[in-house]
Amino acid sequence: MNRLELSSSKLKKILNFGITKFPKKFEYPYEIHDPRDVFRDMEHSTCFRFVGDNWLIGKEKPLAIMWGFNDWKLGFLADYLDDYRLVFAPRKISSVQAYQELKNFREQNIKHMVWGYNEPWIIRKLFGKSITRVEDGFVRSAALGASHSTPYSLVFDESSLYFNAETPSDLEKLLQNYDLPEDEVFKKNNQESLKLYIDLEVTKYKYYQYKKNKSARVRPKKTVAVIGQVYKDQSIKYGNPEKWTFENLLDLAILENPGCDILYRPHPDVFYGFQKSSRKFRKYKNLVTVVEPTVPFIQFLKEVDHIYTISSLSGFDALMHGVKVTTVGYPFYAGWGLTDDRLEQEKYTKRRNRQRTLEELFAICMLVYPKYLGNLRDKRVGFISSVYHIEADQFLNSYNNVARVPKSEPEAEKHISSYTGESFWPHFMQDTKYSAAFNRYFGNVNISNYLSKTSAESYKKLFFCIVMGRLSGEPNIEIFMSKFRNFIELDDYRELIELTRTYRPNLALPVQAAWVESKSFKDESSVQILEQATTDFYILQDLKEKIEKSDEIQNETLEKLAKQISQNSVVPSEVATYYYALYSELIRSAQLDDALELAMIICITGNWDTRFVLELVSLLSDRVENGAAQELAKFHQAMCLTNHNRNSTHSYITNCVSIKDRDELVNLLRNVSLDIALNPERANKLIHCLKRFVEPLFPEFEEFIYSILRMDRKISNGKAIAYCQVGDFYRADQCIANLLRDNSEDINLIVTYSMILVHNGKLEKALEILERAEGETQSVAFYTHYIRILKSFGRFEEAMKVARNAYEKGLEISNEIILPIHLGLGDVEAGYFLYNDVPVRETVKRCFKEKYLDSNDQAPEDLVLLSSYGPGDELRFASLYADYAKHFGSDKIQIVTDTRLHSLLSRSYPDIAFISARRVSYFMPDAPNSNYDQLPTAELIRLLDNNSYRQVQNHKQVKMVTDYISRFRKKKGDFPGRRYLKCDPNRARFYRNELVKYGKRFIGISWRSHLTDHIRNMNYLTIEQLEPLFELDMKDVVFVNLQYDDISKERPWIDAHYKDRFIDFEDIDQFNDFEEVASLMSCMDLVIAPPTVVVEMAGALGLDTLLISNHGELEWRKTNNEGLDVWQKSITHISGTFIGDKKGLVESMAAQVRSRFQFGKI
Repeated sequence: MNRLELSSSKLKKILNFGITKFPKKFEYPYEIHDPRDVFRDMEHSTCFRFVGDNWLIGKEKPLAIMWGFNDWKLGFLADYLDDYRLVFAPRKISSVQAYQELKNFREQNIKHMVWGYNEPWIIRKLFGKSITRVEDGFVRSAALGASHSTPYSLVFDESSLYFNAETPSDLEKLLQNYDLPEDEVFKKNNQESLKLYIDLEVTKYKYYQYKKNKSARVRPKKTVAVIGQVYKDQSIKYGNPEKWTFENLLDLAILENPGCDILYRPHPDVFYGFQKSSRKFRKYKNLVTVVEPTVPFIQFLKEVDHIYTISSLSGFDALMHGVKVTTVGYPFYAGWGLTDDRLEQEKYTKRRNRQRTLEELFAICMLVYPKYLGNLRDKRVGFISSVYHIEADQFLNSYNNVARVPKSEPEAEKHISSYTGESFWPHFMQDTKYSAAFNRYFGNVNISNYLSKTSAESYKKLFFCIVMGRLSGEPNIEIFMSKFRNFIELDDYRELIELTRTYRPNLALPVQAAWVESKSFKDESSVQILEQATTDFYILQDLKEKIEKSDEIQNETLEKLAKQISQNSVVPSEVATYYYALYSELIRSAQLDDALELAMIICITGNWDTRFVLELVSLLSDRVENGAAQELAKFHQAMCLTNHNRNSTHSYITNCVSIKDRDELVNLLRNVSLDIALNPERANKLIHCLKRFVEPLFPEFEEFIYSILRMDRKISNGKAIAYCQVGDFYRADQCIANLLRDNSEDINLIVTYSMILVHNGKLEKALEILERAEGETQSVAFYTHYIRILKSFGRFEEAMKVARNAYEKGLEISNEIILPIHLGLGDVEAGYFLYNDVPVRETVKRCFKEKYLDSNDQAPEDLVLLSSYGPGDELRFASLYADYAKHFGSDKIQIVTDTRLHSLLSRSYPDIAFISARRVSYFMPDAPNSNYDQLPTAELIRLLDNNSYRQVQNHKQVKMVTDYISRFRKKKGDFPGRRYLKCDPNRARFYRNELVKYGKRFIGISWRSHLTDHIRNMNYLTIEQLEPLFELDMKDVVFVNLQYDDISKERPWIDAHYKDRFIDFEDIDQFNDFEEVASLMSCMDLVIAPPTVVVEMAGALGLDTLLISNHGELEWRKTNNEGLDVWQKSITHISGTFIGDKKGLVESMAAQVRSRFQFGKI
């Protein structure tokens, strides 16, 4: 067979998994290891289960035996306790059997952990004082624990448990004795965490509320609430010393609050039927109002002045939200001066005599005591990631409940009536099967959710047209238009009325048109419109009567009016098809204003679907109307969150171009969490897209992303890809192996599996499965990946063969993928000629139309050359500028260049005029979208900004810099390799004087890019991998940082080992200030760098440079056996014994450095 076939046994052999049992699927999956494979010291067979990665990769770690844990908890416990190898006893095991099983475990210092107090009595007797007890933390999940949802926080208490008043717990000891850090950073972080807890209305459970949320009511009387608990709950058993009953508590609340409204709110587990409660409240029928827990607890608190509880965790939430709390038990938050405590027994109260502030209580309970699944090392990041993950889970759960509404009548009507008042009402517009029920209850819809906080007029117009396209009946149209007009500018509303009059005529229009005129102080026009509408109405009524009587219609005016009034609001399907085709052509030709107008017509006539609405998000983004695009993406989320590759959330995020305040940051992070839950493979992209403007407000943003990823063990291809992106190839292994067991022919899984194999050094195995999988696949993504791997390892003939196979199947592989193959095969001219047919060139041609010189042979008269790609490529291609000036005449051309390179290139080529452009991949704080909103399409932001675009428009002709490369570089002998870049001599002199303080000779060093993926990473090193270089015995040599992004994570290692040999000029912005970087770099005796802008700049300056060359695409650049570079003769390629041999590469690099410095070459 041509398709890949992998049996479970073969997969097990390949991935070295010693796994014998795969339990039924839980929300947090796990695998049970055969004890004979992982624990050879056993004397007898065992019923214990060996769970966790450490049985495979952490065999030196201590052993922990786990008692009283349900099966569904085993997976996440193994990840919480990553410092242990875990063995789980059956939950219900007798003391005799437990004692017998312990004979199998003779290791010293075995840890015993228990869920709650569920251990056999023999374990308590033998190990009671050393037992660690485990329970849910205070920020748990978006679903109830009884539904087996994963807890995002747990507590591991060495003393007792926080709800046990009989024995001091670790939490009580912390609250009594622990002194929190007094530094301002901790205080600020704690305050922000508390504010987040309050603002997002966090509780232990934040589950979906079926009934619509009720707003807080204004009560004329003081309102007192009694909080229910599960009658046999552990916190009642252990936290209620005086044995209060709920009847006693109700009696107390009634007695102490005469004339007040008394509410009783039962525990959710009781209300939803997960457990039974024996409490009856018939005698309180006229004294107490029983409140169902369908309204979120924090919203419920907004109606309450005072709560009474025995020992409920809800009392803690109430405290945080400023509500008075009376306790009759002794919960963990009582006794610190913050609650009204009624327990008087000194046995308990004498232990707690320290006064705590609300902030201190919060910090210890949330940031000190628990562990968070997302981040076991940084509890603050763990807390924040848990809060946002719960927000994402709740949103997804809410949407899923809405999405499950049946589409058949009358079931749809029964459910839709409950949802139209909520934010998910747009879901019922997206499918015409909901149409009747949606229109019946449209009067309940609250459109302000999607209009009140935005000023984006293009979005509002599209919103209007989308909704109008799904409404039927004049009453609904009148309701909608009357609501909508309050959210839009008058002139824009007038425009929409005219559009509606043409494409969606209805009897509500005259009233709306008259309203517009009256608001414009044109009362006379308003009256005329209404009078005409009245006349038309009576004519229509008369017409209807004549039609009913079958009278002949002779009046031509009546006939015309009849056609107009009876016009179908939906454009015929053949016309709609034409509209779609025209819309696509307008987008292709970058006529975005016309495309927006046509889109409004398509929507208002009801011919939109959810895919088209998502295309409109892209249209607004291309128009650099990112705020409007965000709002439409948010609207689309409510329509179909999980359709179209779940792109609405990602579109919302990628259109975020600034963060004005904390509320915007919170909303963004909420969507980031949701996007990772829906599409984990996008995690790396989110980091690169958002990092620059999120990190100033939230420095731990990148760690936050990784924490969100770690909060579940969901098995999907997207999750496996995400693990690869963050370098967790072990988890990627596990994930993809599980998937391949069920579907060994899935082409996407095979691609991901090959990525993992390549990383693990199994190139031949990766190529074998790709070759076998190629078969009849029609996937462009598969072929692109296959070719990239072959190129990466210098196997260009095979890559060309695979590319031809794709072409024979009619698949289009980008020329940017094919170009390096030609170079690798030595056909330089053919390779660089492919730049004449790449997507960016086609975009420029569409935007500049007749100005674009399609022929490379036509003589330029007034030509502007546009640079594309990154600054490293631009510096490399700048070596051709002398050729361009000589051939075309320097007075005939101008070149658009990256702002960061403008002064350098202007100095280096004084006869050429350069146009500065702030080119970006994403909008950033220092490159806001307002600097690009005059471009014909946002696709040009990688080439131009507003200012440079205006300058280019003043010229007659446009070309790309890369169009002419093949004309001047046809073979390796055409590369002069000369120095051409000139730094600022004054700044260079300054740095030479500064460097004298540190040593005599200097090596500038960079080791990675800020852009990473599994292929790029082949070229990059970690700072630790460079240690053989730092260890060279060259006392007068100092290393100078040339890494052009943040090194704060690497700096601790550098300072701990080589602080005296490493200089970092922290005041240089190495990412943006290339003038300063070039001046500093010019003082180096040697530069070492991977293929990034650093190495290209060093070569252009003519500096002795070692290029970390660990990728097949670089092989063609070597001109001789010594590895001299074809582009820059001052660059020498350094490689290992084979591609991918990083250890050998560093050894070779160290030998080169030693040779240069010790034998007089430097």
